[in-house]
Amino acid sequence: MRGNTDRRHPFEPWRLVFGLALLVLVAVHVVRLTEGDGAGEPGIPLIAVFVMVPLALLVSGAVAAVTFAARRMARGARVRWGGRTDAATGDPDGG
Repeated sequence: MRGNTDRRHPFEPWRLVFGLALLVLVAVHVVRLTEGDGAGEPGIPLIAVFVMVPLALLVSGAVAAVTFAARRMARGARVRWGGRTDAATGDPDGG
């Protein structure tokens, strides 16, 4: 067991959203390859798969921006109300 177990990584919601979006992209691609109209033509056009990657990046970026703004507002509220915040980690206890 490691000695310093009080360190924790911050939760990054954009990573969760991006991972889920990529899983959806993979599922759509698998459906596209396995299903079709019977004549060898896939049911989902390839352009739809290519459009989903930038959309996943845009949605993940929006989630990251909202998370950043929410954390910044929460940190500002803690400082205004007398709470101490470590500038490097954002930890209210200073550790």
